[in-house]
Amino acid sequence: MIFYFSGTGNSKYIASCLAERFGDSLIEITDKLNSTHDTYTLKDDERVGIVSPVYWYGLPKEVMRFAKQVVFKNYKNQYIYCFATYGGSAGKFAEQLQDILLYRGYNLSGKYGVKMADNYILGYAPDPPEKQIEINSEAIKVMKTYLCRIEARETANLIKRGAMAFVAPFIRPIYEKGDLTSKFYVTDKCLACGICSKGCPCGAIAPVEKIDDKPVWDNNKCSQCLRCLHSCPVEAIQYGKKTINRARYLFDESKIKY
Repeated sequence: MIFYFSGTGNSKYIASCLAERFGDSLIEITDKLNSTHDTYTLKDDERVGIVSPVYWYGLPKEVMRFAKQVVFKNYKNQYIYCFATYGGSAGKFAEQLQDILLYRGYNLSGKYGVKMADNYILGYAPDPPEKQIEINSEAIKVMKTYLCRIEARETANLIKRGAMAFVAPFIRPIYEKGDLTSKFYVTDKCLACGICSKGCPCGAIAPVEKIDDKPVWDNNKCSQCLRCLHSCPVEAIQYGKKTINRARYLFDESKIKY
């Protein structure tokens, strides 16, 4: 089985490729966090994947919460691996996940990752579309070279930790406990279409159901995945002054060059 979390689609695509290759079930992490189902009975030959983007040099809040509460019955040291997608590097992503799982009695054997088009436009402008296509196409090629290792259940550490991993302990508290939502706002272009609230994987945006409704974010639920901002059809959602003239991004499989 493969558990995944995805904001703009990079990790979802990787997870779907893995699921197709191995014939594994694909489970969205936030679907299970928003329900009471967090217990899974593993087959003796089960392979468990956790696929996720890297946020603030570590785990997204939902993935961290999932790792802390998921229960694997019949665990007999089955192969558990993670697959991270990141714009620069993974930082402490793998170590953080490994520590949580080890504390709970599970072993993280495989650590994989690929660089994909960076879309954290709160910090910087994204690469031009041509460059994004180049980066994502290369990522898929690299991912395919890992498939045989995952299939063979190899102990592996094929993830770019990066030179800035040391900052993770200092900035993670800001992400995990800080204010992630107060700078979100909508302009007069808002259509009240509800795409942002319906598409939010964390359920962090109150329902937008009529023309006078505007998105309202819940800081306790928001992971800052930015799906709302990137998926708004008229780019009405902004974050402070940083995102006003920055291009939006959603993963598009049709633009991958194989």
